[in-house]
Amino acid sequence: MVNDILTDKKGFTWFTTYDGINRFDGTSCISNSQIGPGMEGISETRGLVEDKNGDIWIGSNEALILYSYTTKRFEKHTINPANFGFTQNRILRWVPLATYDDNLLISGGTGNLLIVYNTITLSSTQLVTP
Repeated sequence: MVNDILTDKKGFTWFTTYDGINRFDGTSCISNSQIGPGMEGISETRGLVEDKNGDIWIGSNEALILYSYTTKRFEKHTINPANFGFTQNRILRWVPLATYDDNLLISGGTGNLLIVYNTITLSSTQLVTP
């Protein structure tokens, strides 16, 4: 099942699914490790955002994931749920919603947490919580 779709500036179409990530080049569709290393241990993905560098940010239950066209790798960016008052054993779903400058707007939890993640400092700031 496809959760999200994004066509990036290079013309690739990305799909988040319950099995990871897929990319379509107009002719064929490849997934996860075929795209690049770094998706090990990641299953369900949600949310797709292209940043100002043309790289792709993907959400998952485990981490935010960056696909870099420069390195051709996926890189996991872990956000500590305890920073926002959630216990460590609670699974949060991180979903990138938008990008601006060097920041990502991210939904966390079941959509009840909104944070800004700075892609340069790798730090996050809480905006909204119930």
